[in-house]
Amino acid sequence: MKGGAVFPPIVVQKVKDNDGKEKLICIDGWHRVTAYREYYKDKDNGNAKDATVVDAILWKDTILDKNECLEELRIESAMMNLKHGDRLSQEDLRYQLLKIVKERPIERLEGIVTELARAFGYDASYISKLIGEEVRRRKVTRDAQILRLHLLGWKQEEIADVFGLDRSTVSKNVKNLTSQFIHIQEQFYDKHKPVEEIAEFYGLDITTAWAIILQGKSDLERFSIFGKSEYQDDAPMLYNVWNFAKNDPRLGYYDYAGRIPGPIIMNLLYYYTEQLWSYEVNSSYLHCLKIFLFHAK
Repeated sequence: MKGGAVFPPIVVQKVKDNDGKEKLICIDGWHRVTAYREYYKDKDNGNAKDATVVDAILWKDTILDKNECLEELRIESAMMNLKHGDRLSQEDLRYQLLKIVKERPIERLEGIVTELARAFGYDASYISKLIGEEVRRRKVTRDAQILRLHLLGWKQEEIADVFGLDRSTVSKNVKNLTSQFIHIQEQFYDKHKPVEEIAEFYGLDITTAWAIILQGKSDLERFSIFGKSEYQDDAPMLYNVWNFAKNDPRLGYYDYAGRIPGPIIMNLLYYYTEQLWSYEVNSSYLHCLKIFLFHAK
């Protein structure tokens, strides 16, 4: 710039944010804006010149909704950056791709690797290397939530409505995950792996992992298996006064006055309800606790 170089205009776009306010965002040329600021800062004795004096052109001659067009804006910004030469590092590309994957609705993740590979001009295998794990993680998280509702006795039509899916997709997901029950139980009982490790491997939350592990066990067996910890005994309390000094974090932890410790609910369910063995109606003792704690909160 000091030698008289003239840079091309930056590319900007008018958008509306969540509050309906109009803003001007830079799609391409932020480094040029920074360079201008530093140049005029030196030239004007430390007073940076307003960036609005930089030559700029509009990408689209309209005001876009930022939330609706954010993915499109990110892709366009990255593509414009590539036109200036090999300046988009693998880490920068991965950052942009992960942003898109994390913010796109789960139901629109199908085929996203091929779609983004085409948009950015890369091989699908390369894009899969960068974001494949995150795509799988998000899908597993969604599927685990579907399984959790299924264990709670929700109908497949109700689950489909929650996630915006058709019933056949829900049915397929439930079938695939329930086929892993035996493997999850083997990891716990035969290989003695911690529940936290099992949950992380299968993309499940701790409560759902425990529900699968305790599937098919009697109440007393569940007490014996689940209750072996510093938080509670491994058998129901036999007295009419129960005292639980600590909250078991596996059953929820709510730090407020009058909270009801989860082990109390375990004892109540054991003494005052009958265990149901129907898979569809009440396959998870722990999920009953979770429902109670949710409403108690």
